[in-house]
Amino acid sequence: MKIPLNKKYELEALLNNCVDDDEAILLERELGDNEIIDFNRKGNVIRFYLGKNGKQWGDDWNDIPYEHNAGRASDEFIKGYCDIAIDFDYEVEEICDNTDNSEYSKLDMVKRIVFALVIIKDKEYIFERKRIYFGDKIEDILKLNYVKLLERGDYTNG
Repeated sequence: MKIPLNKKYELEALLNNCVDDDEAILLERELGDNEIIDFNRKGNVIRFYLGKNGKQWGDDWNDIPYEHNAGRASDEFIKGYCDIAIDFDYEVEEICDNTDNSEYSKLDMVKRIVFALVIIKDKEYIFERKRIYFGDKIEDILKLNYVKLLERGDYTNG
C-alpha cells in the first residue's frame, strides 16, 4: 500500500486500526520511523536501531569520548531494528577506530556532525567509501550491493 507522506495524520489513524502486526510495521515505515538512530557493531555485522533521528537519547550521550561512555539509545526512541552483514572484502570502522579516545559524543552523531560508521573497500585499483550517519534511511543502506540483510523487525524492549 503506497500512501503519500503528506497525509501523515491519515497514516496515524490507519496505524491505530491495523489488522495485524505486519501491516503496522509497514505503516510505521511509511511514517518515517526507518532512520538510523543508533548502532551496535561486531566486526562486519551491524545492528541498526531505527526510529526518527533528532531527539533520541541514551545514557551519557553527551560525554566525550562516546566509545567509553555512551550506552544504547533509550527504548522509547527505538521503533525497529535491522541486522546486516557487510561482505568480507570490506572493512567497517567507527570514528573512534585507530585512536585511543575520539573527540566525539553520540550527540554529535545525532546532529550529523560526524558519521557513525564508514564502510571501506581498499583493494588494488579499487577504492570505495560509504559513510553512514544517524538519520540515514535504512532502505538506502540495504540497496548497497555489499550489504546483506540478516533480520529486520519491530523493537520490543531489547
